[in-house]
Amino acid sequence: MQIRLTDGEQARAYSKGTKNLDAYMKVMEASWLSQQTTIQGNIRARQLAEEAISLDPKYAFAYRALAFATIVDIWLGLTKDPQESLKKCIELYHRAIALDESFALAHAGLGYALMMARKYDEAYAKMERALELEPDSADVINSYANLLIYTGRGEEAISFFKNAIRFNPKPPNVYLRHLAVALRDTRRYEEAIAQLKKCIEREPREAAGEVLKINPKFSLESLEKIHPYKDIPEKKRYFDALRKVGLK
Repeated sequence: MQIRLTDGEQARAYSKGTKNLDAYMKVMEASWLSQQTTIQGNIRARQLAEEAISLDPKYAFAYRALAFATIVDIWLGLTKDPQESLKKCIELYHRAIALDESFALAHAGLGYALMMARKYDEAYAKMERALELEPDSADVINSYANLLIYTGRGEEAISFFKNAIRFNPKPPNVYLRHLAVALRDTRRYEEAIAQLKKCIEREPREAAGEVLKINPKFSLESLEKIHPYKDIPEKKRYFDALRKVGLK
């Protein structure tokens, strides 16, 4: 199975709430695949998460895995109705929390989904609850850092991203990409470029001009609609830059 091994603490977190080994393994693989943010990988992740829920309908982490895959669907343009998918994602996170109120990653995921829904105050409340529950969780810290980026608190976001990487020295590439975004948004361009070069070394991808080959459904118009930047001028600057490199 193509699963990245996790540390003992994360493995225990994934197994919490189920005695079904098959459901646990499906959730592990689904979560890893969604982190890769590829079309085929995320389609498979969604399928695995749904299978895990069928095997154990009371397994909170399975609902979190499906919610995570749903939010990645939105970013990848795999959903016909992003708003409906976002609504479903929020419902799934609420279901996970109802099964386990102490589930920090579910609170963090709900906070991220609420941010996508432009409900920033509610998003902060959920993220802060997640940090209260698991202040040393790299995934929780990373989620909080994303909220900081999109609400114009880039310098703070950089600090949180670096802290997340400290707790997970071998983080998924998405951590590094988002750190580069925070560096870019704070005009630290050389550091952002250096960070992205590390990402490319770890996970080679095509250049911007080849995006449509990677994701035929991609369009700036669709991406702009879902992008959760609170600061409209910052959002405009970002999308203007994407147009300059040839994306449409």
